[in-house]
Amino acid sequence: MALTRKQREAEREKDGKLYLFLLAVGFALLFLSSFRWLGVHFLLARSGLLYLDYTKGRKRRQALLRLGVEDLDALNWEQFEELLLVMFRKSTFFST
Repeated sequence: MALTRKQREAEREKDGKLYLFLLAVGFALLFLSSFRWLGVHFLLARSGLLYLDYTKGRKRRQALLRLGVEDLDALNWEQFEELLLVMFRKSTFFST
């Protein structure tokens, strides 16, 4: 089942709160001398998760931009909307 835009936004907000919580826990553990190594691991894990999210999104955007005209018919409305968003962001980013 495809998620609505509001559901996707709610998931992103929930993920953002989780990342902030992990960041706070990692920094708190850094200042406790007996748990400093655990804080470093928390921060490294959080950095890894952010990197994976970034690369997954970047690969998704690149795949959308490689679609040909014949592929547009196969897209559902959410994928088409995402394609337009990626194209718009790319064109406005480079035009300024």
